[in-house]
Amino acid sequence: MEEMPHSTGPAAEADVVTPHAEPADASPAKERRGCLPVGLGCLVVLVGIPMLICPGPGLATLGTGIGMIAVGLGLRKTGDV
Repeated sequence: MEEMPHSTGPAAEADVVTPHAEPADASPAKERRGCLPVGLGCLVVLVGIPMLICPGPGLATLGTGIGMIAVGLGLRKTGDV
């Protein structure tokens, strides 16, 4: 078998595939933006579950927590009526 000569010219560098840069609007800060509402929503839901048995507004608390999770996951837009 013949060995291919190693070339170091510009043609060899053209075969190198470089990863594409992400668009400017896909910054990590925007991706993490929903973490706070989801975390707080989970906490509110966990507080609302015992309120279903004990005295307190359990259904309203659960609804608030689920709404916060939906906003954090992007299932519902904030401020749209």
